[in-house]
Amino acid sequence: MDATNALSIFGETHTGNRKHNEDYFEADAKHSLAIVADGMGGYAGGEVASGVCKILVSAVQAGYGLAEAIGSAHAAVKKEARLDADKEGMGSTVVALKAIGSEYTIAWVGDSRAYLWDGDLKQLTCDHSYVEELFKAGVITAENLANHPEKNAITQAVGVAGQNGLDIGLIEGRIGKGEQILLCSDGLTDEVPDVEIAQLLARSTTPQSAVDSLVAAAVEAGGHDNITVVLVTANKGDAPGSHPDAVATSKLSGETVRHHHQQPLHRPKRPIQPIYWGLGITTIILAMAIGFYYLNP
Repeated sequence: MDATNALSIFGETHTGNRKHNEDYFEADAKHSLAIVADGMGGYAGGEVASGVCKILVSAVQAGYGLAEAIGSAHAAVKKEARLDADKEGMGSTVVALKAIGSEYTIAWVGDSRAYLWDGDLKQLTCDHSYVEELFKAGVITAENLANHPEKNAITQAVGVAGQNGLDIGLIEGRIGKGEQILLCSDGLTDEVPDVEIAQLLARSTTPQSAVDSLVAAAVEAGGHDNITVVLVTANKGDAPGSHPDAVATSKLSGETVRHHHQQPLHRPKRPIQPIYWGLGITTIILAMAIGFYYLNP
């Protein structure tokens, strides 16, 4: 990797204990572009993730923004599904970073994540998931998120969206010299707690060793899913970084604080069955009614 570049980008993917790898990534330092995609739909899910990444690369290199590029990928996956009934319901999560100098944009759909590492680990993206919707509504607490039985039910993906269409998360910021942005699939975050991710980043002496140690930790923890990690490191810049409000902060002490959320988004990696939406809506309404009763006895 050329250290004279404004950014260095290293990535790795691992099958874990699965038979096939349905993840795919791009680590393009020349164009300051990093992408992680996590396909759904069985073996062909890997093809979907790969196709999504390639469409994003082509669109960005042609001058389109990340949101437009993801929209193009979404349309392409839906068209493919219409032409082949066996591909109905297939899709992919995606999280992507595009930088111009030290200014970056991150766009995402689904539960693949972006984190900032600047000595503390801060989650920049907000999962498009069923449990995140429950958390936003106050039905469950932050402590319930990691172990909720429906934690892997996402509310939308590239190729699979709700009635209102695809809702793409989008944030912008400036990365300072020495700071890093981690993009990853849920194969990492389901196995390795944020506090351990922070510890591994703190101990790593190079970006490549950081990537290697994160993947190894997820495999050692069980590797129940495919694992993909891409690490973007700022090599230049005098000004300190400027970032959006973090969704979560995980310090080396293990403290986790949730204080801000992007807009919630909607529909299916393991698709949500209608019964779950019904139970969730009923629970939310019940919680609101109880709150109103106590506020207005």
